[in-house]
Amino acid sequence: MKEEAMSQNCKLRSDEFSWQGICSEEPRFFIRRLKSIEEQVFTDLLYGDLSQDAFAELLTEFLMQTPLLKPGTLVLKAIASNDDGKTKIVQTFDKVVEAFEIALASFNFSIQNSHLNPDRSYFDAILLIQKD
Repeated sequence: MKEEAMSQNCKLRSDEFSWQGICSEEPRFFIRRLKSIEEQVFTDLLYGDLSQDAFAELLTEFLMQTPLLKPGTLVLKAIASNDDGKTKIVQTFDKVVEAFEIALASFNFSIQNSHLNPDRSYFDAILLIQKD
């Protein structure tokens, strides 16, 4: 597994399947992006107790260290569980979408559309992004 520094307290790891971002300041922060050429999929998006600004900043750093996204669909797998209840599911979705809006703006991308997609006992966030 290869490891590089993202920032003073955060690291980017990679293996043959994905890139992973970890942070010693917030041990519950973890982000994983698959290396699939066909799809743009994030399978883990955990932000612990980070503020919205700190989460967006680390997400931006992570995206800077991985290959450039392309216009189309981003899939954020299992951002919430059916057991979380409607209010928490919507709050999680809103926080994730806002963080991606901020991070994507750094690359001149914007979110054209977003929605929740049920997938068994979880919800995925589906983001349609475009180049500005």
